[in-house]
Amino acid sequence: MTITWAKRVIGASLALIALALYGLLQDLDTYLVCVGLVLTLAGTSCGALALYRNHQKYGSGLLFPKLARLKSDLSRVIRRRGPNVRAGAGTATLRLETSGATGVAEKAISATAPFDQQVALILERIREVEGRLTERHRRDIKEMKESIHTLKASSEAADQSITRLAKDVAAGSVQLQLWGLILVGIGTILLAIPSLSMATVRMIGNTMTYDDPVRKALTQSKELADLLESDFDIENGGFTWWIHYNIDSLISAGLMDYLYGLISSLRENLSSAAVHLADLTECRYADDHWTISQLRKSGGTANLHRDASGQRRAARIDAHTAGFLRASGTILDIVAGVVVGIGGFNKNIFKSDLKLLQPLEEGPNYPGPLVRKALNLPNSVLHDSDPQGTLLRSTRSALIHAGPTGWLDWTRQMRNDRVHRASRMSMNIFSRDGKIVQPLPRNPENPEVHEFRSANQVDKMLLSEDSLVTLRGVLDSINYAVVGISMACAELWIKRKENPQLIKQPSSQWPKVKSTSSARFEGYEPREIEMPAGASAVVHPTTGRRLQAAKVMKPGTD
Repeated sequence: MTITWAKRVIGASLALIALALYGLLQDLDTYLVCVGLVLTLAGTSCGALALYRNHQKYGSGLLFPKLARLKSDLSRVIRRRGPNVRAGAGTATLRLETSGATGVAEKAISATAPFDQQVALILERIREVEGRLTERHRRDIKEMKESIHTLKASSEAADQSITRLAKDVAAGSVQLQLWGLILVGIGTILLAIPSLSMATVRMIGNTMTYDDPVRKALTQSKELADLLESDFDIENGGFTWWIHYNIDSLISAGLMDYLYGLISSLRENLSSAAVHLADLTECRYADDHWTISQLRKSGGTANLHRDASGQRRAARIDAHTAGFLRASGTILDIVAGVVVGIGGFNKNIFKSDLKLLQPLEEGPNYPGPLVRKALNLPNSVLHDSDPQGTLLRSTRSALIHAGPTGWLDWTRQMRNDRVHRASRMSMNIFSRDGKIVQPLPRNPENPEVHEFRSANQVDKMLLSEDSLVTLRGVLDSINYAVVGISMACAELWIKRKENPQLIKQPSSQWPKVKSTSSARFEGYEPREIEMPAGASAVVHPTTGRRLQAAKVMKPGTD
């Protein structure tokens, strides 16, 4: 019976383990906790049942005498029964028994009998006594042999009984206890999985930061910024080696500040894109988990009605997606401005964006006619020794080879779609592994309805991957592109510093800025901030040097 019961427990446990594995695949932490709790209780029940059966068969007295005594004391206190005296009558029976004794009559030896007769009677009596003693001795030996034989048989029977009991315990209660321990162990593991997963996530979170995907780009752009900062001309404004150019000091100071600000903005947008992607990943994980649980509860027919928290989470998903795309597009336009500034191209640096460098054609004939016209470049820029052409070709290669074919155009079009176009419908597609996929449009430059009408298949209208996969890839491509462009810019900056006449910085890069007096907007709560006489602002030492080189602060000002 014990083995049959154990088989049933094993079967049920295996079924629960299978359900737990399914729950694990679906990220159902609560389900794992419930299954682990059931298995733990089942294992504890097995141990308790084995203990109870052992005590019933082989134990004596109460299983928990202290608990029984406590129960008895509590019952006596609760009942509070008074004294109860009973009178009873009894009878005593006296039984008298008599016992008789039997003996063997022996012939008396007469004192007057002849001597020979007396001797004969004595010898006869001696022989009778010897005969009786011999017979009694034989009986005692026989009884002793029988007792020894009976004792031996009883001992063997006792040994066999102990062996049977040991086998019974081993095959029954010990086996049951073992299965109980196994179930408790499995249940404990399942209970620990959610906590371990959260601890693992926290541990990974402690070792990895949100900006790890753009760490290389941040490092390389920081080195470029430090390179420019080391050339700040605090006395004359601008950069120290730009004094060789015939540029007004205010224009030189303005170009210096704006170029350095472009690199700072590049780093800010890299961090912004990374934090948007990190927060978007967390929101999507929570929202996908909620959606799957709602559909599972209703059998796949639920109306996904969101409460206030769910609506806010959905809004955060849209906000982080749009923020990531805006930051990504801004980075691509900023790197174009950095290239224009460091390369000394005859172009307004305020209006420089990625379109100036497009089309990004492969081969030695880049920059092509359109790019040369946009940047006012001669045909000599196509020579391998031309520094401006080398910078443009390095920038072209870094952008094209940083990702798969078409990644650059898709990223800019997707940014424009989010910034300037109507919002698109969101779709939840379930993949084969039961996860939710939210793909992005394959052709974001086209209206959504046009794609629905013209596309014969879904994969022609949407990308065949989740949006998180696409956005992670975009961030990786941006990371590699920024690294390559920053290295090319740093290399050209060092060459220009060593030979300032290699490329002359054109003053046409600095636009004619309107006077601040022409601004009519004064804010929503004007005069909220009043600057008293002698007020001071606390800035970073680098910012202080930047303001001095921009001729906003006088040298030596603290």
